[in-house]
Amino acid sequence: MSFTHPRFRAPWLSSLQAYEYMSGLARSDWAWEFLRRNPAFWSLARLRHTRGVVHVRLASGAILTRLRARQPNAEAWGLAAFTDPRLDAFHAHPVWIPEFARRPTFQLTARTTPKSADGIDIRALPSVEHILLDAAGRQHVTLRGVHGRVWITIVGAPVVPAPITLCLSLGHADDIVQKAGQLWRLGQALSASNKLPDLTTHRSAHSKRLRDALITLDGRRAGATFRQIASLIYGPERVERDWPGAGLKVRIRRDFQRGLALCNGGYRDLLVQG
Repeated sequence: MSFTHPRFRAPWLSSLQAYEYMSGLARSDWAWEFLRRNPAFWSLARLRHTRGVVHVRLASGAILTRLRARQPNAEAWGLAAFTDPRLDAFHAHPVWIPEFARRPTFQLTARTTPKSADGIDIRALPSVEHILLDAAGRQHVTLRGVHGRVWITIVGAPVVPAPITLCLSLGHADDIVQKAGQLWRLGQALSASNKLPDLTTHRSAHSKRLRDALITLDGRRAGATFRQIASLIYGPERVERDWPGAGLKVRIRRDFQRGLALCNGGYRDLLVQG
């Protein structure tokens, strides 16, 4: 089996530093990193990520994307629209469809705010990264807060250009308890004084496993041996000492199998808690 894709240029050969930004990624960001390394997705997304969409950069720096029509081919991968697979998780701003992602999503109703009243100007919020207007009239807003990304699906009045009032509907009393934590995160993200986190300063054991799986996947596709990959991750001295045994070899091969599985569909599992 060949793992090489002619148009995919993995950053593996540069240095371990090229992967350091990943240490603070959210699970949904990891899902994108693995999906964009899927050769079939790469080919399709590279050809279609500019079709049927209009991108506008707002004054705040956020991206406004408008879909002219549904993109069923993108939806098959879990995305509302194709995103350029050359972009990493910090720059791509993929929008996962709620039905696919199974992640915490707020469905809010927007109402036009009278000129004499206060309202929320979504465009001006510093934490807003991306606003996607889909063909069904839904508005998907991605915000980055101090506790990770928050996604809002808004129906009703358009969030661009006028200030709006956001309304949350509760189906029953239990919704208050279930959504209390989510509402707190949303409030943090919507705060005008929200400070974005330095995501490179936090690393969990889980994120390190995902990083190592990604490095191993990129390395194999770049033609590196398992030993060369191990030297990059663990350092040449440890590899020289431990490679004759089985432990390090098993770990690197396990990382590769994990990366391959996540690339070939396992990224969906990362979206459950993303």
